[in-house]
Amino acid sequence: MEDQVYELIKNFPAEKFYGLANNLHHASFAVEHHISAAHKLFTYRLKMDEVVAERRESKTTQKLFEDIR
Repeated sequence: MEDQVYELIKNFPAEKFYGLANNLHHASFAVEHHISAAHKLFTYRLKMDEVVAERRESKTTQKLFEDIR
């Protein structure tokens, strides 16, 4: 997903690049980070905390994509 976001961001006009594009980049990176972190944890509760954080970032990323339209 992060690679696809990078490809999309390349086509943004300059006025949207620093706001929306930056937010998209950070949100998509956070999704990947939380998935990776959950995989490394040992307890169920800690894994679920990371999954909840990943879902929150995923929803943020989705909302940002909707704002592009």
